[in-house]
Amino acid sequence: MNNRNNIADIEKFIAALIIMTLHRDVVGIRSDVYYFNDGWIFVELFLLITGYYTARHFEAEPTDNPFKSAFAYEMKKFLPILPYTAVAVATQWLVFGVVQVKNHSWSLKDFVFLFAGDFPFEMLLLNTADGGEQPFVIPLWYLMALIVIFPIVSVIAGLKNKYVSIFICFMYCTIYYGMIGVQSIIHFPNSLLRCVAGLMLGMLIYYLTGLFSDRIFRHRRCILNVICAATFAIAIIFAMKNLEAYRFILLCFVINLALALSGAAFGSVKSKVLEFLGKLSMPLYIFHYVVGTMIELFGKKLGYGMRIAIYYLGSLLVSVVIYMVIDRIRPFDGFINESLGTVLTDSSIK
Repeated sequence: MNNRNNIADIEKFIAALIIMTLHRDVVGIRSDVYYFNDGWIFVELFLLITGYYTARHFEAEPTDNPFKSAFAYEMKKFLPILPYTAVAVATQWLVFGVVQVKNHSWSLKDFVFLFAGDFPFEMLLLNTADGGEQPFVIPLWYLMALIVIFPIVSVIAGLKNKYVSIFICFMYCTIYYGMIGVQSIIHFPNSLLRCVAGLMLGMLIYYLTGLFSDRIFRHRRCILNVICAATFAIAIIFAMKNLEAYRFILLCFVINLALALSGAAFGSVKSKVLEFLGKLSMPLYIFHYVVGTMIELFGKKLGYGMRIAIYYLGSLLVSVVIYMVIDRIRPFDGFINESLGTVLTDSSIK
């Protein structure tokens, strides 16, 4: 059964493109006009969607052992991502290392020791986003923080009493967004606190749309479609113009996803193309930084327009190719379907 939401798929793809645009300066593509400096907030969109589906999973499959189920669910979610991170980090390290050795900035011994010391941890998403230990592929901070706190959030989602989960999520989100706010800081501990807040807010969206579904669905579908599309468009415009209206953009995300993920808006939209774009969003999020780094290292003589074209088209092409190769191999499918499937089944309430 395909439970994907194609509206969320296309929104994730657009979010990945916006984050790419945010990073164009970091990877050596510079301009006097800076659009989407506030594009970092679209990372929150990924967090909200992940939190929503986490809550939905544990409500659909209640468990007697939330700790066991949380561990198995985390492995099921993150193991398929590891091949992408391994390729991205290895490519970044090897190319950058060769350039550093060639320029005599590193000795070969320096490169070997640095690679051996950092590569395994970054590939396994176990590095941090703090200071000198930040990930070599910067966008991986999000996955590195997520993998640490995901089991904790999953345990809360797996509690038998849904109202306890709602209370915990509501209190944490109120404290975080009320007292700390919506921030782009990715250093420890805010990277972890930010991910917890985003996941719990996504869980709240799921719980509250379920509780108030009758009131939501009584409205005309065309009106809900307009509200859903308008809130996402407004979020894009505000981020593009760098208006720093972060709480308002987050509110737009909440309204948009409440309508889209519950099926109240655009519920009949089904498209293989949108589904593919949704699946492409994660490799695009990971590999655009690698492509940008290659442009910075080897494309210094290229004009601005050519660098922009290679950055976007090259990132899309690389992401498509790597996705298709890894999706065909699926190295962890056997383990996920057999071992983790057994764990999730055994821990479910009989």
